[in-house]
Amino acid sequence: MPPRKSPEYVGTEEDRTCIICKQYLYLSAVSCCCRPLTFVCLEHWEHICECKSSRLRLLYRYSLAELYELLHTMDKHSSDESLQNKNLRSQISISHQLSGLTKKVKGGHISLAQLTEQWLSRSFEVFHSPYCCDAYATQLKEAEQFLWAGIEVDPVRNVVKDLIVAQKWAEGMRDCLFRIQNWSSCRDLERVHMESINELLNVQPVPCNEPGHIKLKVIVIWCLASTFILSSSLIEFF
Repeated sequence: MPPRKSPEYVGTEEDRTCIICKQYLYLSAVSCCCRPLTFVCLEHWEHICECKSSRLRLLYRYSLAELYELLHTMDKHSSDESLQNKNLRSQISISHQLSGLTKKVKGGHISLAQLTEQWLSRSFEVFHSPYCCDAYATQLKEAEQFLWAGIEVDPVRNVVKDLIVAQKWAEGMRDCLFRIQNWSSCRDLERVHMESINELLNVQPVPCNEPGHIKLKVIVIWCLASTFILSSSLIEFF
């Protein structure tokens, strides 16, 4: 869910309500592709429509890891832990046992721990293969199934951040090369400034395997060499 404009108030116009029980959907909700503006609470997810459960979306405002951090912050400011806090701590601690949760797949079930391990393994392959925008988009899309969980999926969150950084860098590299190679034939393209090129080339370590990185380096070396030769020729002329 997007951040609330007025987080200190609950029950404002920006808070959706369950179409069944009319409760405010402050922390979580369920929606469907067939009715994107209709929401229900987790208890009434089966009553939103007649579509298969695979078409439904779980919306959440905080992941279990973020809720745990919020609770930890509350504990620091309160020496007397209330019964509600104890109950919440008990529920959140369940997130540390998510390896027992399973997802139905073709041919049986697979545990959350196995899913995360498979996703991390694929991400490792994606990082070391030549950059492919579709592969990165697929990995980021698949990661959404884990991000609601607790601290046990922090490795996934960390890799997601790395994927986003690498994706932005590689796309910037490709855009830079495209403008350099096509500027002479298409004057509508914005010229590439040396500051932008240096910013891309100075990233260390290189976020991913983008072949354009070497091409851009060669172009820069060629330009510098040409400038040096031209300057030397002008000095000799004068």
